[in-house]
Amino acid sequence: MILCVGTTPAVQRVMIFRKLALDEVNRASSTLDGVAGKSINVAKVLKSLGEEPVAVSFLGGDRGAYLREVMGFVNQQHIPLRRQSLISAFLILSQECDVAER
Repeated sequence: MILCVGTTPAVQRVMIFRKLALDEVNRASSTLDGVAGKSINVAKVLKSLGEEPVAVSFLGGDRGAYLREVMGFVNQQHIPLRRQSLISAFLILSQECDVAER
């Protein structure tokens, strides 16, 4: 058994835009949601290599529930939080392939 311990797992949201304009409403052409965080990424790789990792993390709120559901592919142990789990947003401008992280 390999423990993958992480303090900041996050919902990862990638939003793709065809164009971005300042001081205007910008709508994403597509949005992809997933899970992120170093320990989660390590657990994904270990699972793909045939190992049985156990992901240990702090989760809270609706995002924490989403992370638990999406991480169903690995064994999990969670410590509940009163606050929401993190969200990591990536914005991609498809014309220029620029990436901005927030």
